[in-house]
Amino acid sequence: MSKTLLIRIIIALVGIVYGSFIEGGASQKVTAGLFVSLLLFAIELLIEILQELRSRRLGRTEIELFAGKSIGLLGDLVRQLHAELDLVLRLDGRDIRVEHNSIAIHSYEEFWKLLLEEQGRRNGRSLEVKVIHSCGIEVWLSHPLTRPLLEHQRQFCRNGGMIRRILCGTTDVPDERLNRAAQMMREVGVEVYYYNLASNAITHHSFAWDFLVVEQTKHAAIWDSFANRPGGVIDVAVYNQDGEYKNKELRDLWNEVFQRSESFERVNPN
Repeated sequence: MSKTLLIRIIIALVGIVYGSFIEGGASQKVTAGLFVSLLLFAIELLIEILQELRSRRLGRTEIELFAGKSIGLLGDLVRQLHAELDLVLRLDGRDIRVEHNSIAIHSYEEFWKLLLEEQGRRNGRSLEVKVIHSCGIEVWLSHPLTRPLLEHQRQFCRNGGMIRRILCGTTDVPDERLNRAAQMMREVGVEVYYYNLASNAITHHSFAWDFLVVEQTKHAAIWDSFANRPGGVIDVAVYNQDGEYKNKELRDLWNEVFQRSESFERVNPN
């Protein structure tokens, strides 16, 4: 017999015994016994929760103690990893920030999995996802997550969702790498457009960060770069549910860029 089961049997017996000593009718005895049993069950549950929280905290303390007293390469490694992981996830006002480039990219895949699930729950009502990509294009060509991301987006479109992505370049027509990425996106059902940064049609936005915004819910994913210029490597992922970033309303910004973009079929018919 497990310890937990034994404790619960004892609690039930205590309630029964307590109820038998109460003066009054049978219903009053049962009510009193039940009340005491429920109270004891609640206390037991509270103790279990406190023990779980304490054990989790102790687990972290063990890591901290190990890092503090270990010397040499292993100690240095633990201290460095511990410090980095502590800084990975931050809450900045209404934004959730993932400040590690590798984990930031992986968080984007998890975000798409959740979008796919949400679209599946909408019974045919379409979510429209609007995206601008002006950072490095490698994630859509040769990254380990390229195929999984495209597959999530294929399923999203098959389930009734719509994805409209604007790719940004610096020439009148897209270069070979942008064309390859666009072709892969179009094959999974994504509408792809091209905006020429060199046109300077929009000057109030730096295009130093990418973003995705869901038209119907305003959920947003932003990929920022420390380079502070177009084409930079994604360093930080930011998520929020108000559709804004750096004082810009993302749906409005996307629509403005879209008005100055052309479909890939039109700008590069070959």
